[in-house]
Amino acid sequence: PLSAHITVIGDVPTGMAVSRQGLKPGDDLWLFGPDLGGARAYLDVLQNTQADHALWAERYWRPEPQFDFGIALRDVASAMIDISDGLCQDLMHLVERAKKPASIKLQSKMIPLCADLVDRLGTQTALEYALTGGDDYCLLASIPSTARVPEGGHRIGLVVQPENESILLDGQPLPASWQLGWDHSR
Repeated sequence: PLSAHITVIGDVPTGMAVSRQGLKPGDDLWLFGPDLGGARAYLDVLQNTQADHALWAERYWRPEPQFDFGIALRDVASAMIDISDGLCQDLMHLVERAKKPASIKLQSKMIPLCADLVDRLGTQTALEYALTGGDDYCLLASIPSTARVPEGGHRIGLVVQPENESILLDGQPLPASWQLGWDHSR
């Protein structure tokens, strides 16, 4: 198989970079960009040689970077990451790098799911794809609850004081298989 690697170099005005380290209890979690799950669905189509699906193919092969949201969020976000390895996996990156211990409480009804995916495979499968699939390239931001949030985002949860589980979905621990996102070593 062909493998291509691209390195992009740019600059950010001094003091304006948003790192992965600023997540803190009391922040709200916001998602900016398209709905989730379509890229993972297309990967399953490719791997299982099922019928092609144009919307999912577009999500997988031509993701749209969320540059405008990234610029708009740099004034308000405590921490930020792009969703490339799956929502749960990338959330864990924020939790692990946070300067203060924290847990995450997600609300499933607030997570923007690919509507076509819900219609074809059901809400539960669409939710699993949204949480574990990668390549959606939305921006996930931890934003203080008092901040003015740019339009176009979805509030999906809350950063809280540490609990037994790092991530809770509707108050329950995630299934073990859902805690895994894209594993680059597979």
